[in-house]
Amino acid sequence: HGGVFLAGGVTAKLAARLGAGSALRDAYLGKGRSVAAYEGCPLYLVTREGDELALDGAWECARRAFQPVPRPPPASRGVPLEVCVDCVASAVAAERGGASRLELCANLLEGGTTPSAGLLRVVLRTCALPVHAMVRPRGGDFLYSEAELEVMREEIREIKRAGAAGVVLGALRADGSVDEPVLRELVSLAAPLPLTFHRA
Repeated sequence: HGGVFLAGGVTAKLAARLGAGSALRDAYLGKGRSVAAYEGCPLYLVTREGDELALDGAWECARRAFQPVPRPPPASRGVPLEVCVDCVASAVAAERGGASRLELCANLLEGGTTPSAGLLRVVLRTCALPVHAMVRPRGGDFLYSEAELEVMREEIREIKRAGAAGVVLGALRADGSVDEPVLRELVSLAAPLPLTFHRA
């Protein structure tokens, strides 16, 4: 079924709900992503410990996962599904789960920053899906200094060299409006790759 995805902080309680014994195995409650398996269904920890998710909701997800539910192939879905990922394991899980494309970031808790060149290249080698890479030199606001914009230019060049399918970025002025001159420059630099305006 691909697995059940849980927020950190829920895992220990869910493990107790599932019960002790051979059905629950390979438990790992640290920073790793493969947490446990129950009746052959893998459970994955996808966010940091402390994030909140209702235990009953997690249990219901697990219960449903143990029942065969036919899923249509990705091509038959009407709406493309993009999944934000920040590691190779998440990218592989998203592909197996039916994602249409990946948005590759680092620091998802900061809303996403530019992934390393090494991570981008390994994900591109590992997954067949189109990968759109985030271009964001830091967390926080989207008002960038000239030095930060120069970093973004270099990151766009590197993303193109690596073979990504697109870039994702945003830039604002001090008054909160879209910085159109900066965006025009970065769109031109990213071409022919498509550019997605980030949630700025």
